[in-house]
Amino acid sequence: MTQYPRLSNMSDDDFAAYTARVDAAMTHYHAHYSNDTYQAIQIAVVRDLCGAYQAQEPKLLERALALTEINTLLNLVTDVALEASGHPDMVGRQGRLLRAILNAHLSETTVHRIGEHFENFVPSGNSFSTDFEHCATAALRVHAGLEGVYGITTQTSDIHSKAGNAAHQMLWAAYHLLRASELLLSGEPSAAYINEQIHAAERRTADGQQFLGQTPQPNKDEFPTEAVIQPSPTLLLSSDGTYPGIVTSVTDRIAHITWYKWGYAGETFTDWMLLTNIADHMLSVAECQKRFGGLPPNYQG
Repeated sequence: MTQYPRLSNMSDDDFAAYTARVDAAMTHYHAHYSNDTYQAIQIAVVRDLCGAYQAQEPKLLERALALTEINTLLNLVTDVALEASGHPDMVGRQGRLLRAILNAHLSETTVHRIGEHFENFVPSGNSFSTDFEHCATAALRVHAGLEGVYGITTQTSDIHSKAGNAAHQMLWAAYHLLRASELLLSGEPSAAYINEQIHAAERRTADGQQFLGQTPQPNKDEFPTEAVIQPSPTLLLSSDGTYPGIVTSVTDRIAHITWYKWGYAGETFTDWMLLTNIADHMLSVAECQKRFGGLPPNYQG
């Protein structure tokens, strides 16, 4: 049995169980590893990132495989294969590989090669490899869609009509929803970041509705009461509790907010929130001073 360094925060029983899981995972990995499917991934990755000629010439292929970007990506493939084999230290590696595939703009063919390799490590009928392929392929297509939608907004931004302005805002809403979908498919760990994209889509949709003369209204059954607030003195706390904001104005049952995500001296961003939701985010002066070392510069208490 392989000897592992002792983890100080584990009891004897827990450490024994941990080493048993690692040994079982490594045994499973080596028993099911296929050099043929792994080499197919190597060639496919080099073809995507360096070109077909480098992938076909053995010496050039060897040099390409030593490049940091390619080596790091292939190491992640091994990590995910270990994750599929049950290695306790490799949990979550699939998300890292998905994001690396997006960043490298790998082809769907290469994604399929990676999925074929993972099939070696899971029992027949297990959805691990097929789910991976579907997530990676969908994320790559969403990313291509993002570029297309962004290109359209460069045209709609110059339209001088209410319908055109509304369409421009709706396209940005679609962009943010696509971005949220891409993050979800690629295993983004930050729920706050995903929620920011969803909230940005809601803001853009509301702006588009205003161009059409349709102010978004709250669902009275779901949110029966509205907070009674005044602009400037009303302090807010972000959904993830990491930065403060302040209400700058209130119109049509909507609070307009300035958020200080990067500190009081840093860049700010504007937002809006239905008055029915404000109560859940209100922050007292004392708590704001305690959490963030002071009050926003435009606070008027």
